[in-house]
Amino acid sequence: MSIYLIDIENVNLELFLKSKNFEKTDKFYLVGNSNLKFSMFVLEFFEDIEYKIYHFNDAEKNYADKILFTILGSILNRPEYVNDKIYMVSNDNIFEELKYTENLFKKKVINLKFLNSTSKALVKTNNDENLEIKNIYEKK
Repeated sequence: MSIYLIDIENVNLELFLKSKNFEKTDKFYLVGNSNLKFSMFVLEFFEDIEYKIYHFNDAEKNYADKILFTILGSILNRPEYVNDKIYMVSNDNIFEELKYTENLFKKKVINLKFLNSTSKALVKTNNDENLEIKNIYEKK
């Protein structure tokens, strides 16, 4: 199982969900402003998937980031998630340095920088490796 903490303030959620074949056991934590809209694809995607939405009305600077760090701390302290892969999906630079989680919690958190393009879904990991997950509009 994988856990995805997603900053939907700066990540195109629909493109991200289309970029990879996720497992039914994956968990999603979505954080963003209450005014964000979801497509029918996104709503259908989450019909059979475990997810939690954290939303807020205040537009205070870095509010979503603070919520994401709080959720991350909670997940890292839960023994039932000890063998799960954890991904922080955000384009904010504040999440580039998550290596401390390995020392403090013995858990690696992978930072995915999702490029909100219309043709490719790319991610950038903590190791500065660029990984192409999938060209979502590629003809099969």
